[in-house]
Amino acid sequence: MRLVNTKTLEVHEFLPAYIPPYAILSHRWQEEEVSFKQYTKRHKYPEVQQLKGFAKIEQFCRIARERQMEWAWIDTCCIDSRSSAEISEAINSMWQWYSDAAECYIYLCDVHMQDDVSDVLAQVDRSEWFTRGWTLQELLASEHLWDVSGQKSRLLLEGAKRAISLKEDLDANGSLVYLAKDQRGKIDLCEFYIEQDYL
Repeated sequence: MRLVNTKTLEVHEFLPAYIPPYAILSHRWQEEEVSFKQYTKRHKYPEVQQLKGFAKIEQFCRIARERQMEWAWIDTCCIDSRSSAEISEAINSMWQWYSDAAECYIYLCDVHMQDDVSDVLAQVDRSEWFTRGWTLQELLASEHLWDVSGQKSRLLLEGAKRAISLKEDLDANGSLVYLAKDQRGKIDLCEFYIEQDYL
């Protein structure tokens, strides 16, 4: 497993028996994400550091470091997408990686901090993060959730209430069928089934 050092921003590889505690990021992919190849060659190609995805990695590492986390994992720069074998392994390991993380930070790129908390929470309710199947898996696997909202550089625990309430909708046998509807009755989150052996 590859992890990013939150102080140096360098990528290190760890054998399964020696993986240190780490923070993990749950996010939606956007324009200008930074791949593993780009990230590891960023010193040779400084324009990589101008990409929006690089700013996301820096912000994530800074927040993790502030919370005393030395290591961090983000799929964009910790998985080499040029290797189909590595992608397959990552897909099969994703639940375990999120489950094993010391902390999971939820990055809601479409939520922006404001003085009015009710406005922020309304944005959280409309966030596209809640419409993705992968982010649902990441939510369910993670034990300790924090929300990193929009472009701001602070943690917003209030915003994570929506995610935590989703987690509480698990039924007794560990499976989940959840339809999230907004005030207009529109379905924001389709049905997802999580196999019992993943819980």
